[in-house]
Amino acid sequence: IMQSDDARTAPKLVNQLGTGHCFGEDALVNDAVRNATVVMHTNGVLMRLSKSDFHLLLKEPAVNRIAMDDAKLLENNQWIDVRTQEEFEQGHIEGAVNMPLDILQLKARLLDADAAYIIYCNSGRRSDAAVHLLTEEGLKVQSLKGGFESWAH
Repeated sequence: IMQSDDARTAPKLVNQLGTGHCFGEDALVNDAVRNATVVMHTNGVLMRLSKSDFHLLLKEPAVNRIAMDDAKLLENNQWIDVRTQEEFEQGHIEGAVNMPLDILQLKARLLDADAAYIIYCNSGRRSDAAVHLLTEEGLKVQSLKGGFESWAH
């Protein structure tokens, strides 16, 4: 991926993508113009996803959610906070482990397949994505409905 600071300077290499990687999702999500040029240097296959199909993929995944009051009654569940380390350090549920969403897939193999987990973030959006991902890995997970904001109030 090549980008330039303005129209007068030559583009610089800012990223190299490998097999299976994607680009352009920021422009679709933010309904903005592309801000980079992608050049394929080897033979390959490029797949295109239309904007309408992309938005269909963004629809909320079906995940198991648990209300705050019900979650507080459970004793054997383990808590996973998928917020950033900075957010976690500002306050978290006692006993929770911090596994930020952006590295969760790498850390998922450390989780016990026999354990039950409650995943949370600030509002519930990131935890829903994490629950979807971890469910695909065969783990027993639920998303805290309303996230940490509901726990703290």
